[in-house]
Amino acid sequence: MKKTVRIVLLCVCAAVFLFSAFNLLKTLNNYRKEAENSRTQQERFLETAARPAENAPAPETLAPRGAVTPPAETSAPSPAESASAGTAAPAETAAPAPETEGEETPFTYTPQDPDFAVNFEALRQHNPDVVGWLYCAGTQINYPVVKGEDNEYYLHRDLEGNELYSGTLFVDYRCSEIDRCRNYLIYGHSMKNYSMFGSLLLYKDPGYYRLHPYIWFITPDARYCLDLYAGFYVDATAGLYRPEFSASSLSGWLDYAKEHSTFRSAVEISPEENIVTFSTCAYGNETQRYVVLAKITKE
Repeated sequence: MKKTVRIVLLCVCAAVFLFSAFNLLKTLNNYRKEAENSRTQQERFLETAARPAENAPAPETLAPRGAVTPPAETSAPSPAESASAGTAAPAETAAPAPETEGEETPFTYTPQDPDFAVNFEALRQHNPDVVGWLYCAGTQINYPVVKGEDNEYYLHRDLEGNELYSGTLFVDYRCSEIDRCRNYLIYGHSMKNYSMFGSLLLYKDPGYYRLHPYIWFITPDARYCLDLYAGFYVDATAGLYRPEFSASSLSGWLDYAKEHSTFRSAVEISPEENIVTFSTCAYGNETQRYVVLAKITKE
């Protein structure tokens, strides 16, 4: 009897081991295929290679966006004044405001242009569903973005339509062009090797935001700097997942986003403006998503 029990236990353990090993190999194979696809896409459709991760600018090297350096003989405005006004104040009004104990100084920056061009003619010949290219310096976000006829097709398919668990970054099929859509929704899987939208979850660390405060979205007609506004968790069925909002509804979401954000941003968005929402899955909770909202600036 004891021998039979041991044999059964050994069989169960062996089955569990083989199942785990199969899943691990499947996951590693997906990572390999995704990395090969990404490398091929960048080599084929980008005119020059994007900056590697190790060359990402350190936060202390970034200057306030749009700020004007004051003359040497005058005093510089406070960071809060620079962020809100965008220019240096006259010398007589430029005395920095006293810092409140425990108050964090708002972080400002100057976006650096992507050092590559996208060959959209070749890219759209390869797949006419392509609507743009998403790039965040110093991260693995360097991918084409598609829009299909629904929100399912590219969930687990690559750019060629082949089955791939990590899928392709895609825009909500209900969205119009980024210039004409109130809430431009872009979806991607949160892969544990930080590919696709895996790095979005790193915005749970406020320090990560200071390294990567903006993302570029490049289309055949324009380039858009997406200044990150807030990152937070929402239910997968939340009302945020729609392309159109009234100003009052969007205002409510913007307030909620600021209040619950995992990082602090000096970016301001008017309820009359359009926004981009990046959405990815949240590990450990299938009913939640982690989203990052961004202000759209056309360059």
